[in-house]
Amino acid sequence: MELRTWVALAGVGVLAACGEQPFPATRATRSAPLAAPRSKGISVGGGAWQLNAPIPEPLGVAQGATVASADGLHLYHVGGITGDMMASNRVWMYSIAEDSWTRVADLPVSPGIRSYGAAVELDGFIYVFGGYDGTQVLDTTWIYDEAKDSWSQGTSMPSPRFGSAVAADAGVIWVMGGFENTSIGGVSDLVWRYDPALNNWFYLGHGIVPGRLHAVTLPAGNIHLLAGGFDWDYHCSFNFRDLTSSCPPPHPICRDRPGGSYRRCSDSRCRGRKRAGAATRRIDSSLRHRHSDLVDGPTDAIGHRQHERRHRQ
Repeated sequence: MELRTWVALAGVGVLAACGEQPFPATRATRSAPLAAPRSKGISVGGGAWQLNAPIPEPLGVAQGATVASADGLHLYHVGGITGDMMASNRVWMYSIAEDSWTRVADLPVSPGIRSYGAAVELDGFIYVFGGYDGTQVLDTTWIYDEAKDSWSQGTSMPSPRFGSAVAADAGVIWVMGGFENTSIGGVSDLVWRYDPALNNWFYLGHGIVPGRLHAVTLPAGNIHLLAGGFDWDYHCSFNFRDLTSSCPPPHPICRDRPGGSYRRCSDSRCRGRKRAGAATRRIDSSLRHRHSDLVDGPTDAIGHRQHERRHRQ
């Protein structure tokens, strides 16, 4: 089974594509692999977990983006915030077979993507959308060539975003939800599609539960969105191939209210579950009305902005 993480994110239209500008790797060569012996398995709740070589960041790193390579033999960790509260632009590649880490070409962003960039792998390239650098929310599209160990820049996102859900399916990438800014009210429920072949963006519509989201793409194009907001148990599936959606059982952990304690959900009191039905109806409506636009939409940024204004009214 092939899994792809959507680990992040306006009027109808496609933003005009700009040619990719190559950026040289900030490291001339890869570092030597850094290895540590694997530990014996640790049993947790009846399952078997194994401690592998830690990321070689002396102070640790959090809130970075992690994605698997095209061949499934490596994991990449991009950016994040280190233990001294500094943004990082370092990129680490983990070899599953050798249990070792290698530092590859740094992300050409200064100081780095500190938090919640949305990353996904497609056909030998890793795409990193948006994020937060410690000062501002980013609208950038960065593309890493796994074979050449180099970065290039794609067309910027229609607007800044961090914490979006992202997934690749049928040669395109979907970026959903996230935050437009760092305020509590900065959540977004917009859905965009990025086409790597054309290097452009296309607006789908509103509808999903806003805020930081996680998702995964399963075979046949079923994209599962999970959680959302700060504490929701949202779980819905969308398929952009046949334009269908559904809401399977929600995530079993949630909170009744902001600041409340986490618990297992056994009823309908959790806010994410309440939102699921309404959100699915909204995205269903967008899918039905946008079917022709998905194929033959306007190709200019003006059309994109005009359609976004109409949806916001």
